[in-house]
Amino acid sequence: MRHWLILPITITLLTALACCPTGQRVVLIDREGEILYSAHVPEGEYVWLLYTHSFNKGLVEDGYELVDGKIILRSTRVRQYGAGIPEPEPGQVFSVHDGYYQIDGFDIELDTQWTFVGRIADHRLRVGEDGEIVHYDQLASPGTPVGLKADNWSVAKQFLWRLGKFAG
Repeated sequence: MRHWLILPITITLLTALACCPTGQRVVLIDREGEILYSAHVPEGEYVWLLYTHSFNKGLVEDGYELVDGKIILRSTRVRQYGAGIPEPEPGQVFSVHDGYYQIDGFDIELDTQWTFVGRIADHRLRVGEDGEIVHYDQLASPGTPVGLKADNWSVAKQFLWRLGKFAG
């Protein structure tokens, strides 16, 4: 092999590697698409949107799975079951465990899940069961829409995002 080919081949291979997806990340964005928060989501983990229910004031946790750049609502769970909490529909499964009443099987696919930052609801995001909790009102003012979305991630996107050259 000729030595002058080594550099172009190496650059091509490194570029291909940098652009290969390395997993999923969750992002919270404003209306203009600017990233307010971003986190890697380990394979098999859900992203949980937590909030205080407006009627019964109990904690609600909606579990989203990230699949191919989409978010899919899979589950909702509450500690207090009663008024304002949905009943399971055909195909959904109701269960009680670990102090939660849970409904699985929603399977609602979204590009972006928009939430208006609440004054009382205290919207917050958690990656996985034990992840860091991020409060929406620390990212945007009450009444402001915040979008929850998924993104395929790569080494190149991570590098550019860290440099501040890539918004989404």
